[in-house]
Amino acid sequence: MVEPDKPLTDTALIVTAFEHQITRARRWLGHVQCPVPYSLYLVDNGSKDDTFDYFSQVKDAKVIRLSENQESQRVRTRGSRGAKERLSAVLGISG
Repeated sequence: MVEPDKPLTDTALIVTAFEHQITRARRWLGHVQCPVPYSLYLVDNGSKDDTFDYFSQVKDAKVIRLSENQESQRVRTRGSRGAKERLSAVLGISG
């Protein structure tokens, strides 16, 4: 159990982006709020647009790049494997 006055510091937010979702990814990442400190993992699912370049510029983010587009469950699993934190939330940016 977490004590109310002690922040949870080992939380991961894993964001998956699918091809042609760069505009939505920019908008979404501009509004991320988390009540506890977190690590941010961004998974580029084989996009051919500027998603990887954009993700690479996000401060303090860990970027995972998949060479080809994969189905959503595999992408979530791959992102989760990259995270070392105890707790994680996987958020998908898709059409």
